[in-house]
Amino acid sequence: MDKNSVHLEEGALRKKIDSYIKAHNTCALATGLKSNLRNTSIEYNYVDGCFYFFSEGGLKFKGIQENKNVGIAICEPYVGFSNYKSVEVEVVAIMVEPFSDEYLEIMKCRKIPVETMKKLPSPMNLIKVVVTNIDYLDSELKKEGFSNRQHLERKEAESEVKSAHKWNMDYDAAINYWLKRDKTTARVKETVLKEKIESYIKAHNTCSLATGTTEKIRNTPIEYNYIDGYFYFFSEGGLKFKGLKENKNVSIAIYEPYSGFSSLKSVRADGIASMIEPFSDEYLKILEYKKVPVEMLKKLEHPMNALYSIDVTDEGIVIDVRFLQP
Repeated sequence: MDKNSVHLEEGALRKKIDSYIKAHNTCALATGLKSNLRNTSIEYNYVDGCFYFFSEGGLKFKGIQENKNVGIAICEPYVGFSNYKSVEVEVVAIMVEPFSDEYLEIMKCRKIPVETMKKLPSPMNLIKVVVTNIDYLDSELKKEGFSNRQHLERKEAESEVKSAHKWNMDYDAAINYWLKRDKTTARVKETVLKEKIESYIKAHNTCSLATGTTEKIRNTPIEYNYIDGYFYFFSEGGLKFKGLKENKNVSIAIYEPYSGFSSLKSVRADGIASMIEPFSDEYLKILEYKKVPVEMLKKLEHPMNALYSIDVTDEGIVIDVRFLQP
């Protein structure tokens, strides 16, 4: 479909993408390999065409250690296809050495005093991601005579990755950071936690869906319906289905723009995907919920892709997730 689309001139497309990225500060960062796929909501800095993330640690570093190809999604709540924007980014992750010139530059951007960082038991990890490909979705482009979906391939990415400074990152320390901290963390009762999770999910309608092969990770902004403990997604298609064909492990992130650690909320759900047949009873049930006429779908050249069911387990709490693949 993209081959027949009307494309923006590359310079104009880069400006629109940069403007969108700079207008936001939070994304979903998908890392991992096969069963270790993880989608993390995280604040970013965008400097000279690269994303930077400060992080104490976490299991995302296990994913980066195994696979330097990661995926980024930036999106807003879905309010209708005539007013929707998002970016889906394929990137290569590089660890920046603490207190190197590049590290100090990003600290300066974040207004973090060097002495404050040096007083920590260990300096925060800094992830740099070099952008290789970007899919930009902007419904307003239709008004300008262009396709609302635009693709940008950054040819300079390969040389940027090759020229990056290499050093011996202590991945084990980063991976185990929260595992150690969580052992002494006060826990909410499971029944209360489930209520909070359900309430948060129902208060939103948009997430980023991470799928991946052994080579690439896709992180797709997508609208969802949450019914009877399941997520459902409609989708015409796309490269996320290549990931699903090769690897049924997925990860979902629902988040809000970062405005300070005291008001931070997000949900991550990891799980296994399975296909549901089009026009089955369950498929028809979701069509009815979304008020999509069955006869309209049957008139299409191809019916919406089949439904996927995802059993999601996180911290012992099972969240069932389903998504429609029209």
